[in-house]
Amino acid sequence: AVRAAPPPEIDGTVREIVDRLGRASERQAGLAILKQTGVTRDVLRSVARVMGVPATARDTKDIITQKIVESTIGFRLCSQAIQGAGQN
Repeated sequence: AVRAAPPPEIDGTVREIVDRLGRASERQAGLAILKQTGVTRDVLRSVARVMGVPATARDTKDIITQKIVESTIGFRLCSQAIQGAGQN
């Protein structure tokens, strides 16, 4: 089946969220971005897809949110900690 392109407002919203997550330096900031009013499960799934985060059709909004934060900001923080530990 051919999927229709997402509505332009979802596209713009997804792009904005991905950009904001890319600048977030703490998990709490990422959670706040993803839990903003009006972000639907479909938008979260689109954000996950754009960011390469696996999300299943059964995942709830909370699960998708956690997966996105841990796969992006959490990964970045762990990587920075490891690199910093190697410099001592």
